[in-house]
Amino acid sequence: MDLILTVIGYAEERIQLLNANHRDLAKFETTLDSNYRSLRNRLASTIDQIRLEMQKQTTPSNFSSMEIGIKTPDAPVLLSLPELYQSRANEMEEIAKYLSIDASDDKRLSTLNNTRMTGSGSWLTNRTSFREWRSPPAPRYFWLKGTPASGKSMLASYVIEFLQDSPVCHYFFNKGDKTDNNVSSFLRSMALQMAQINPVVRSAIFRLSQKGPPIDARNQRTIWNTVFTSCVFHVTFPTP
Repeated sequence: MDLILTVIGYAEERIQLLNANHRDLAKFETTLDSNYRSLRNRLASTIDQIRLEMQKQTTPSNFSSMEIGIKTPDAPVLLSLPELYQSRANEMEEIAKYLSIDASDDKRLSTLNNTRMTGSGSWLTNRTSFREWRSPPAPRYFWLKGTPASGKSMLASYVIEFLQDSPVCHYFFNKGDKTDNNVSSFLRSMALQMAQINPVVRSAIFRLSQKGPPIDARNQRTIWNTVFTSCVFHVTFPTP
Protein backbone atom coordinates (compact mmCIF):
# COMPACT_ATOMS: atom_id res chain seq x y z
CA MET A 1 0.00 0.00 0.00
CA ASP A 2 1.52 3.34 -1.04
CA LEU A 3 0.78 6.43 0.93
CA ILE A 4 1.58 9.99 -0.18
CA LEU A 5 0.99 12.67 2.42
CA THR A 6 0.44 16.29 1.49
CA VAL A 7 -0.16 18.95 4.11
CA ILE A 8 -1.63 22.11 2.62
CA GLY A 9 0.33 25.35 2.91
CA TYR A 10 3.40 25.89 5.01
CA ALA A 11 2.78 22.69 6.94
CA GLU A 12 4.61 20.68 4.29
CA GLU A 13 7.97 21.60 5.76
CA ARG A 14 6.99 20.14 9.13
CA ILE A 15 7.03 16.59 7.73
CA GLN A 16 10.79 16.68 8.27
CA LEU A 17 10.01 15.32 11.75
CA LEU A 18 9.71 11.86 10.18
CA ASN A 19 12.74 9.61 10.59
CA ALA A 20 12.94 7.01 7.78
CA ASN A 21 14.55 6.47 4.39
CA HIS A 22 12.52 7.21 1.26
CA ARG A 23 11.64 3.60 0.51
CA ASP A 24 10.45 2.65 3.99
CA LEU A 25 8.61 5.95 4.32
CA ALA A 26 6.21 5.32 1.45
CA LYS A 27 5.48 1.55 1.42
CA PHE A 28 3.76 -0.60 4.03
CA GLU A 29 2.42 -4.14 4.15
CA THR A 30 -0.77 -3.24 6.04
CA THR A 31 -2.11 -0.55 8.34
CA LEU A 32 -0.89 -2.72 11.23
CA ASP A 33 2.73 -2.22 10.14
CA SER A 34 4.64 -0.56 13.00
CA ASN A 35 6.30 1.88 10.57
CA TYR A 36 2.88 2.85 9.19
CA ARG A 37 1.53 3.46 12.70
CA SER A 38 4.60 5.48 13.59
CA LEU A 39 4.16 7.63 10.49
CA ARG A 40 0.46 8.09 11.21
CA ASN A 41 1.14 9.15 14.80
CA ARG A 42 3.90 11.53 13.77
CA LEU A 43 1.57 13.13 11.23
CA ALA A 44 -1.12 13.60 13.88
CA SER A 45 1.45 15.12 16.21
CA THR A 46 2.65 17.52 13.50
CA ILE A 47 -0.90 18.61 12.70
CA ASP A 48 -1.50 19.35 16.39
CA GLN A 49 1.59 21.56 16.45
CA ILE A 50 0.41 23.35 13.32
CA ARG A 51 -3.00 23.88 14.90
CA LEU A 52 -1.47 25.47 18.00
CA GLU A 53 0.66 27.82 15.90
CA MET A 54 -2.14 28.75 13.51
CA GLN A 55 -4.58 29.52 16.30
CA LYS A 56 -2.43 32.53 17.15
CA GLN A 57 -2.76 33.92 13.62
CA THR A 58 -6.10 32.75 12.22
CA THR A 59 -9.73 33.33 13.16
CA PRO A 60 -11.71 30.24 14.21
CA SER A 61 -14.03 30.46 11.20
CA ASN A 62 -11.19 30.54 8.69
CA PHE A 63 -9.09 27.96 10.54
CA SER A 64 -11.90 25.42 10.73
CA SER A 65 -12.28 25.49 6.96
CA MET A 66 -8.71 24.28 6.34
CA GLU A 67 -8.27 20.74 5.16
CA ILE A 68 -5.52 18.15 5.17
CA GLY A 69 -5.07 16.22 1.93
CA ILE A 70 -4.17 12.52 2.05
CA LYS A 71 -3.72 10.92 -1.37
CA THR A 72 -3.91 7.18 -1.95
CA PRO A 73 -3.61 5.24 -5.25
CA ASP A 74 -7.40 5.10 -5.48
CA ALA A 75 -8.43 8.67 -4.73
CA PRO A 76 -7.46 11.65 -2.57
CA VAL A 77 -9.06 11.88 0.84
CA LEU A 78 -9.61 15.22 2.55
CA LEU A 79 -9.75 15.39 6.32
CA SER A 80 -11.17 18.54 7.88
CA LEU A 81 -9.70 19.83 11.11
CA PRO A 82 -12.80 18.77 13.09
CA GLU A 83 -11.99 15.21 12.01
CA LEU A 84 -8.43 15.67 13.21
CA TYR A 85 -9.79 16.97 16.51
CA GLN A 86 -11.82 13.76 16.76
CA SER A 87 -8.66 11.75 16.14
CA ARG A 88 -7.01 13.61 19.01
CA ALA A 89 -10.04 12.93 21.21
CA ASN A 90 -9.87 9.23 20.36
CA GLU A 91 -6.20 9.11 21.30
CA MET A 92 -6.90 10.84 24.62
CA GLU A 93 -9.69 8.37 25.31
CA GLU A 94 -7.30 5.46 24.76
CA ILE A 95 -4.68 7.09 26.98
CA ALA A 96 -7.23 7.66 29.75
CA LYS A 97 -8.27 3.99 29.58
CA TYR A 98 -4.63 2.89 29.69
CA LEU A 99 -3.95 5.07 32.74
CA SER A 100 -7.25 4.04 34.36
CA ILE A 101 -8.17 7.66 34.98
CA ASP A 102 -11.15 9.90 34.27
CA ALA A 103 -10.33 12.33 31.47
CA SER A 104 -13.04 14.81 32.53
CA ASP A 105 -12.22 18.19 34.04
CA ASP A 106 -10.75 18.30 37.54
CA LYS A 107 -13.76 18.57 39.85
CA ARG A 108 -11.59 19.85 42.70
CA LEU A 109 -10.28 22.73 40.59
CA SER A 110 -13.76 23.54 39.26
CA THR A 111 -15.14 23.69 42.82
CA LEU A 112 -12.36 26.02 43.97
CA ASN A 113 -12.79 28.30 40.95
CA ASN A 114 -16.54 28.54 41.52
CA THR A 115 -16.05 29.29 45.21
CA ARG A 116 -13.27 31.86 44.88
CA MET A 117 -14.34 35.50 44.81
CA THR A 118 -13.34 37.52 41.74
CA GLY A 119 -9.88 38.99 42.18
CA SER A 120 -9.14 36.93 45.25
CA GLY A 121 -5.50 35.84 45.15
CA SER A 122 -4.25 38.63 42.89
CA TRP A 123 -2.04 39.86 45.73
CA LEU A 124 0.12 36.76 45.28
CA THR A 125 0.74 37.16 41.55
CA ASN A 126 1.55 40.85 42.11
CA ARG A 127 4.30 40.08 44.60
CA THR A 128 7.89 40.65 43.47
CA SER A 129 8.88 37.13 44.55
CA PHE A 130 6.20 35.60 42.28
CA ARG A 131 7.16 37.73 39.28
CA GLU A 132 10.83 36.88 39.79
CA TRP A 133 9.94 33.17 39.99
CA ARG A 134 8.41 33.37 36.50
CA SER A 135 11.51 35.01 35.02
CA PRO A 136 14.50 32.79 34.19
CA PRO A 137 16.93 31.91 35.62
CA ALA A 138 14.83 31.90 38.79
CA PRO A 139 14.58 28.76 40.99
CA ARG A 140 12.28 26.06 39.64
CA TYR A 141 10.06 25.96 42.73
CA PHE A 142 7.78 28.47 44.43
CA TRP A 143 6.92 27.20 47.89
CA LEU A 144 3.68 28.40 49.46
CA LYS A 145 3.05 27.33 53.04
CA GLY A 146 0.36 28.03 55.62
CA THR A 147 -1.72 26.50 58.37
CA PRO A 148 -4.60 24.12 57.50
CA ALA A 149 -7.65 25.86 55.97
CA SER A 150 -5.71 29.09 55.46
CA GLY A 151 -6.48 29.19 51.72
CA LYS A 152 -3.48 27.49 50.06
CA SER A 153 -5.68 25.46 47.69
CA MET A 154 -7.70 28.57 46.83
CA LEU A 155 -4.51 30.45 46.01
CA ALA A 156 -3.26 27.51 43.96
CA SER A 157 -6.46 27.51 41.91
CA TYR A 158 -5.97 31.23 41.24
CA VAL A 159 -2.39 30.69 40.09
CA ILE A 160 -3.49 27.85 37.77
CA GLU A 161 -6.05 30.17 36.20
CA PHE A 162 -3.49 32.99 36.06
CA LEU A 163 -1.10 30.74 34.13
CA GLN A 164 -3.77 29.29 31.82
CA ASP A 165 -1.95 30.50 28.68
CA SER A 166 1.13 28.50 29.71
CA PRO A 167 1.47 24.69 29.87
CA VAL A 168 0.21 23.92 33.38
CA CYS A 169 -0.26 20.57 35.09
CA HIS A 170 -1.75 20.48 38.57
CA TYR A 171 -2.92 18.08 41.24
CA PHE A 172 -4.73 18.59 44.54
CA PHE A 173 -4.10 16.09 47.32
CA ASN A 174 -7.31 15.89 49.31
CA LYS A 175 -6.79 14.51 52.81
CA GLY A 176 -10.40 13.36 53.05
CA ASP A 177 -10.35 11.42 49.76
CA LYS A 178 -8.65 8.03 50.12
CA THR A 179 -9.17 7.25 46.42
CA ASP A 180 -7.10 10.10 44.98
CA ASN A 181 -4.83 10.98 47.90
CA ASN A 182 -1.86 8.88 46.74
CA VAL A 183 1.22 9.01 44.52
CA SER A 184 -0.29 6.63 41.95
CA SER A 185 -3.20 8.98 41.24
CA PHE A 186 -0.83 11.93 41.10
CA LEU A 187 1.48 10.30 38.53
CA ARG A 188 -1.39 9.13 36.32
CA SER A 189 -2.96 12.59 36.41
CA MET A 190 0.36 14.21 35.46
CA ALA A 191 0.76 11.83 32.52
CA LEU A 192 -2.77 12.53 31.28
CA GLN A 193 -2.39 16.31 31.56
CA MET A 194 0.99 16.23 29.82
CA ALA A 195 -0.62 14.29 26.97
CA GLN A 196 -3.41 16.87 26.75
CA ILE A 197 -0.96 19.75 26.62
CA ASN A 198 1.81 18.43 24.37
CA PRO A 199 1.17 16.54 21.10
CA VAL A 200 4.61 14.87 21.17
CA VAL A 201 4.01 13.46 24.65
CA ARG A 202 0.50 12.45 23.63
CA SER A 203 1.81 10.51 20.65
CA ALA A 204 4.38 8.71 22.82
CA ILE A 205 1.91 7.68 25.53
CA PHE A 206 -0.68 6.70 22.91
CA ARG A 207 1.83 4.33 21.28
CA LEU A 208 2.58 2.93 24.73
CA SER A 209 -1.14 2.37 25.36
CA GLN A 210 -1.41 0.27 22.18
CA LYS A 211 1.22 -2.22 23.34
CA GLY A 212 -0.71 -3.88 26.14
CA PRO A 213 -3.49 -3.81 28.74
CA PRO A 214 -4.11 -0.87 31.09
CA ILE A 215 -1.34 -0.21 33.56
CA ASP A 216 -1.68 -1.32 37.20
CA ALA A 217 -3.21 1.81 38.72
CA ARG A 218 -2.22 0.75 42.25
CA ASN A 219 1.48 0.28 41.57
CA GLN A 220 3.18 3.66 41.64
CA ARG A 221 6.61 2.18 40.88
CA THR A 222 5.33 0.50 37.72
CA ILE A 223 3.64 3.73 36.60
CA TRP A 224 6.83 5.71 37.17
CA ASN A 225 9.08 3.25 35.38
CA THR A 226 6.74 2.43 32.48
CA VAL A 227 5.12 5.77 31.69
CA PHE A 228 7.80 8.26 32.72
CA THR A 229 11.26 6.67 32.88
CA SER A 230 10.78 4.44 29.82
CA CYS A 231 8.47 6.65 27.74
CA VAL A 232 7.96 10.35 28.51
CA PHE A 233 11.58 10.99 29.50
CA HIS A 234 12.73 9.63 26.15
CA VAL A 235 10.61 12.05 24.10
CA THR A 236 12.52 14.42 21.83
CA PHE A 237 10.86 17.81 21.58
CA PRO A 238 11.18 19.87 18.36
CA THR A 239 11.56 23.02 20.51
CA PRO A 240 12.65 23.43 24.18
